Amino acid sequence: MSVDVYKGVLSSKLIEEFLGYYSVKTDHDDDRPDVSSKHPAWNTKEFPTLQLANVLDSVLDLPYSVEQTIFYRSRISFNLHVDSRDGNQDILYKNILIPLKHSGPASTVIFKNTWLGSATRFSKLGRNKFYYKIPRLDGTLEPVEDIRTVTDLSGYAITEQELADLIEKRTRTAQSVTQDYSSISGYNPDKQFDNKLHNKYLSHIAIEDLHGLEVEQVVEWNPGDVIVFDRQHLHCAGSGHDVKYGITIFTTKDRP
Repeated sequence: MSVDVYKGVLSSKLIEEFLGYYSVKTDHDDDRPDVSSKHPAWNTKEFPTLQLANVLDSVLDLPYSVEQTIFYRSRISFNLHVDSRDGNQDILYKNILIPLKHSGPASTVIFKNTWLGSATRFSKLGRNKFYYKIPRLDGTLEPVEDIRTVTDLSGYAITEQELADLIEKRTRTAQSVTQDYSSISGYNPDKQFDNKLHNKYLSHIAIEDLHGLEVEQVVEWNPGDVIVFDRQHLHCAGSGHDVKYGITIFTTKDRP
């Protein structure tokens, strides 16, 4: 597996057009304190998917279909996971990441290790699905192990209704967490993860969750580049950014 990084695919004008789309209200908006996302339907063939189709055509070799398109603004770093849908290896194709804008160092860490099961997050330590980082009035994010236990919102930049909405979303949609790494391809339980690499790029993840895994590439974000890799590969966001705007697209192979 190789990570393909196509430099400067998007013009500055197209980047600005995509950034402008964040202010457009749609029926597919998901606004949370730490992450906001938009999910335009691909089959409309209108802005922005028409422009994105041209981008994909320039970086993908095989006939493809788009499963999902996500425009997101994120203040956090996504943890270790794999976007493998239902695990059907016959149709899984590529993840496409398109950086648009960021404040502070932003990166994506892609591992050599693969997973042939359904989409999941990975943590040997496990994680309560109601864990969340709630924004405070001073602009910081405070980790809370279980947001259902929060009763006093003074000092937080979140309303009771927003908290209730978060709890409801976590109840309904939180992704599964895999603690048993034995089925991860290339996993070596005796291999210790590099401390320097952890401190520089992965400080938001417990190092215990990384032991036994091997990094393929750390891709520094550069607005307008296009990052392409197989959907079976474990990956996560790098730590360090204050906020970042990007596009993620999940693709499948068209059957002959």
